[in-house]
Amino acid sequence: MNQEIYEELLFVRTLITDTTDSESRFEDILTMVIPPCIINPYGDIEETNVIIQEEQTELSTNEELKVQFKNDYQQFWLQNNIPVTYAVLWNIARKTDWTSLAEEI
Repeated sequence: MNQEIYEELLFVRTLITDTTDSESRFEDILTMVIPPCIINPYGDIEETNVIIQEEQTELSTNEELKVQFKNDYQQFWLQNNIPVTYAVLWNIARKTDWTSLAEEI
């Protein structure tokens, strides 16, 4: 009987020691802040895609802007109203390497 109690106490002590040891070893992992885009990588994409589609639809139905775009696409994106009216598309255009695109065309 005493042997069983001793073994149980030893087991409990081992568990407590292991838990404490694990907490100190993996403290950086346990306290890590995980960005929402890692937890739910598809959360914001659907909303962004809808906005892109809406802006593309608006652009494609505006005949005046289509002509301006065809004449000089770089100057088109530099107009004052474009970053405000088509913010998501403008942000994509701003990051685009236009020189490599011009070479491909």
